[in-house]
Amino acid sequence: MEAAKKLPLSAVFFAMLAAVVGTVIGTDRNVMPADWNEHQSQHPGVRVGTVDLAFRTSQRLFVLKFPNNEDRIFRLRLPANPMKEKYREWSQWQKPDFVAKAGEQPSRASGGSDYQVRYKVEYQDR
Repeated sequence: MEAAKKLPLSAVFFAMLAAVVGTVIGTDRNVMPADWNEHQSQHPGVRVGTVDLAFRTSQRLFVLKFPNNEDRIFRLRLPANPMKEKYREWSQWQKPDFVAKAGEQPSRASGGSDYQVRYKVEYQDR
């Protein structure tokens, strides 16, 4: 997969999904929409996408948005500057940290594994 053209860092993610209407990465500094690539996964129920990492921050939340307004929120375990080689490898599959229901504060996920993500960082050499 190719890193984003505009910014040097991108997170590439796999998600085990059904009907997702949108995804974003939210940080303490900005929100970036994710782009899905419908043709890169060979497994049913798994989608592949990328999102730019525009700022150096360790506070990144990956949000899967669903039509029933019960979004899944994943805390990405990346440092502010994820340039080390180990972040270029796929993470382990990760369950959601929080569930956000419409009109309510997000709450801790109840341990169900209905959706999972894994991710890695790609960057362009300058």
